[in-house]
Amino acid sequence: PAVVWTEIMSHIKGSAEALENHPPCLLPEQYDALGHKRVAVASRRTVYELFLKYEAMKTQLSMYDMADFTLHLHSRLHLEGYRGVPIHAVYVDELQDLPQATLSLLFRVCPTPHGLFLAGDTCQTIARGTGFRFCDVRSQFHQRSRAALMSKVYKVPRIHHLSHNYRCHTRLLQLGHSISRLLEELFPYSIDRLPCSTGQEDGPLPMIVPLASKEALVRRLTAPGGARTIAFGAGQVILVRDEKSKELLPETLRGALTMTVVEAKGLEFEDVVLCNFFAHSSASEEDWRVVNSLTPSRVPLFREGDGPNEGEGSGQDVAERMGWDRDDSLVSTLQLDEATGSVMTRAAQFDTQTNALLCSELKHLYTAVTRAKQRLFVFDESPKAAPMFQYWGERGLAVAAQDDELLDDVARPTSAESWRMQGKSLLTQGHYQAAETCFVQCGDAKLLTLAQALGIAAAAEQTAKNSLGLAGKALKEQRKTTATRYREAAALFKTIQRGRHAARCLFAAGDHVEAANMLQTLGRHCEAGVCFEAANMLQEAATEFEAAGRIKDAVRVYERLRDTIQCI
Repeated sequence: PAVVWTEIMSHIKGSAEALENHPPCLLPEQYDALGHKRVAVASRRTVYELFLKYEAMKTQLSMYDMADFTLHLHSRLHLEGYRGVPIHAVYVDELQDLPQATLSLLFRVCPTPHGLFLAGDTCQTIARGTGFRFCDVRSQFHQRSRAALMSKVYKVPRIHHLSHNYRCHTRLLQLGHSISRLLEELFPYSIDRLPCSTGQEDGPLPMIVPLASKEALVRRLTAPGGARTIAFGAGQVILVRDEKSKELLPETLRGALTMTVVEAKGLEFEDVVLCNFFAHSSASEEDWRVVNSLTPSRVPLFREGDGPNEGEGSGQDVAERMGWDRDDSLVSTLQLDEATGSVMTRAAQFDTQTNALLCSELKHLYTAVTRAKQRLFVFDESPKAAPMFQYWGERGLAVAAQDDELLDDVARPTSAESWRMQGKSLLTQGHYQAAETCFVQCGDAKLLTLAQALGIAAAAEQTAKNSLGLAGKALKEQRKTTATRYREAAALFKTIQRGRHAARCLFAAGDHVEAANMLQTLGRHCEAGVCFEAANMLQEAATEFEAAGRIKDAVRVYERLRDTIQCI
């Protein structure tokens, strides 16, 4: 399903070519004609048939998706032109999350051909439905240069490779680079081929800890007779594969800052504990065993000329020169399946179609390990982890924890103020659940309530979006649930004197009069007028619009009241 969704959102509806058609989507022959570098799937006819079924279902339910919204904006801009606030330059980070059709919007609204500053990392293309490469962006500049769509000709910009990393130390960068080398070898057209980044300094090797169970994880992190809850710090995070994985964490770890890989994208932490990533991976054990076939001689850590010093040889040679010895204990230990005791050395044959999920999983893994600034710990209880552990061990990129070695120095407690600052940072970025953890740790009840209220309001908004396409009793129940959540959020906002937030939640819940009265008390007359008008209390609405100086709105409401004198 993930592969089909990416094809629909990135190519059939999300490509630049799709914008030229009416309706704006690729025709079957156009989709078949796309080069294999852009579309790796072999069964394109099947994908297109699924796309047609998806569109028919969507139409039947009177729904739309993000691609439809983007294409609608293109249509409006084509007919009416851009009439908003003048935009002289556009700066975009995390560009890899945008389909080509969305990027084309930026070309339409930015009048200066060279006013676009675009930054991203194709190894972190983990947003659902997005397949991105910088060479595709360059092709858009080429097309616009040839078509001369604007008064000035587009000059195709040069891609600048940011090769120096000021966040991670060298050993973490090499681990991340080893994953990008896998992507280059297995899925060469899914990423841009870049040289390895260099760091500011050396640091500790990432530590690999194979586990027999989640209980073994707790035993490795706590001394006998230690605290029941492990005291992690504000600069440390436990990363898991998805939301369901959070619920499976041992109770002892619930007090730590815990996020999914997708949530942590764009963030950075001093220490990262990657927990059961492989155990909860969508890729199968057979998919991961493909890595066993990629020996150091076939996939060296550095390509020719990419090493720390020009002319250095294979990845193993470079590792040895830098003092990163091959960890034979890691290789031998991690080939064993702890459940069966069997040796896991069999390599699986790679097939682009059969192992397509591995591309997304490798990009998630790359995103996860590059969140760390100092220390990385990888705990996993699944046999699916063994091929990657062996891959890292053969190249001297990680060290294995010894059997029953106590790792009680992993958790490093920090001050309450550190937790508070981390919580505020996460709050501004919309990570409300993670922010709650921080405010619990620092004991700030007011900020905790704020995070809870914002989280409930966000959940209510998502519930409202999910109600699209529902009808009858199901729709009624969904709306009731949404209103209840908004009222719950409003009640929390009231306790911390966040009246405007509370009023907005009440308005969304349908309590228009209560919201209007609250805004009126706060002196937010224009917003109060909107609420009164929604409640059909037109006289009160007109009065509030007048108080706010919104004369046109006041006249409009008086016209609805047929009050000619007040209109004059």
